[in-house]
Order: sequence, then structure tokens, then C-alpha cells
Amino acid sequence: MDRLRAIHNDAMDLAQMAQIATRKGDADKADNLFLQAFEKEREAALMAYNDNHPQPGLSILLQSAAHLAVTCKQQREAEKLIGLALSGEAPSEIRQDLRQLLTTLDTSTDGQYETYTIQIPSGDKGILNALNLMLTRLGCSMKKIAVL
Repeated sequence: MDRLRAIHNDAMDLAQMAQIATRKGDADKADNLFLQAFEKEREAALMAYNDNHPQPGLSILLQSAAHLAVTCKQQREAEKLIGLALSGEAPSEIRQDLRQLLTTLDTSTDGQYETYTIQIPSGDKGILNALNLMLTRLGCSMKKIAVL
């Protein structure tokens, strides 16, 4: 527990120094410090997760690490941390925040979209409508449909 607290405190100190560097206009230093803070907070969060740390402490650490991941443009890491937090019994306020954070993530890689080919029986609009509805609920969309 003392080691967990020390790692978390180090992460928060680094994040605070990064905020000061940001205010001073030193973006490179801020980015470096935020990355260090993220790595420390992720370490603390995963340590707490592996040790079955009680709520709400576990969720708070995962939430903090996820926010730092977003700050560092580590979207995939943020997704993983959010997934861990939402898979447990996080308090409702934290669940709401993490769901909101998840919707803001830009998971497309520099505007590139993954392309999938699926074969649908010709003329079956029901399958296309169901697919479009499912993708919409996931926050995705069908950008291009080709009829083969």
C-alpha cells in the first residue's frame, strides 16, 4: 500500500510540474512530464487492479491514468484503462466520466479508417439496416458501401 501511494504521489507531482510547464509555454517539457506522470499512474492503477484494491480507490486510479493517457495522446492505453475500470464496480460518477471520455477518443489513426469487406446477400436491406444501427450504437459509421 505504501509503494502504491508513493507511485501515485510521484505521478501527481509530475502532472503538476507538467501543468506548470504548460503555463510557462514549455510544451516539450510539459509533454515529457505528462508522459512520465501517465506511466507512473498507469503503474499504480495496474498494481491496484492486480492487488484487488477496494473501490472507489481502484476506479479513481484507473480514471486518473486514463485521463493522463488521453493527455499524452495514448488513446489505445486510455481505452484499455477505461475498460478495466468499467469492468468492475466503479461508482456511477466515475462510470459516467469514463464513458464520456471514451466517446471523445479519436481512435482513427490519422484519419485513416479500417476497411472491412463483408458479403451480404443481394437485395437484403434488413442486414444493412441492422449493421448500420449496430455501428451507430458503437460510435462508428458506414462510410462507403460497395455493391459487388
